Amino acid sequence: MLTADELLAVPPRRVVAVVLPIRGGEVGVRALTAGEAIAASEALKARADDAAGLAIQLAWYLSDAAGAQLLTVEGARAFIQASDQQDVRALLEAGLKLNRADDEGLEDARKN
Repeated sequence: MLTADELLAVPPRRVVAVVLPIRGGEVGVRALTAGEAIAASEALKARADDAAGLAIQLAWYLSDAAGAQLLTVEGARAFIQASDQQDVRALLEAGLKLNRADDEGLEDARKN
């Protein structure tokens, strides 16, 4: 069994590399901790509009290879403005799937 110290230690981040279909290259998308997921959910509830919500989600998901946050919300807004929608969609879908916030994940949560 895990000790209290082991339980409270931060485990390595799960990060997946997502290929950008139009721009090319890869960007990391990370799994959120439970605390981050709660904070992201609260930020999404307070958002001004759908564009703000998309920037918030991407800011939380995008990461470097070690799992550190890559962009602020403002940086994510700038990325969205400069990027093809297929690239943005690829990243958002990967983040939702990794964090089980897609339709399948929500359905699984309802079952349990």
